[in-house]
Amino acid sequence: MPVPATTSHDRFLRALLTLQVEDFSVPVNVEDVIRAMPAADQDVHESLPLPKSVFSDIRFLERHRLLTFDPSNPHVKLTSLGVYAALLFDPLS
Repeated sequence: MPVPATTSHDRFLRALLTLQVEDFSVPVNVEDVIRAMPAADQDVHESLPLPKSVFSDIRFLERHRLLTFDPSNPHVKLTSLGVYAALLFDPLS
C-alpha cells in the first residue's frame, strides 16, 4: 500500500516517475517535473533556472543515488533505486 508523499523529496520523486514512466532511458526536463509538482517554490537559484528548494532536493536525491542530474541543460533521470523509492508513494493530486 503506497504512503502519502509528504516531503518535497517524496513529491519530486513521484512527479518524476509519473513523467518518466513511458521511457526510463530518456531524461526529463526539470521544468516539466516542477510543473507536475503541486505548490512548487518559485524562488530561482542564481546559477540555474531552478527554484532553490528543487535544486536542494535534486542534490539530496542525487547523493542518495535515487536520480542522476545533468546541470548543463537541466535534466534528471531516475535510477533503479529511485524508481523503487518513487513507487512507495501515492500518486500526486
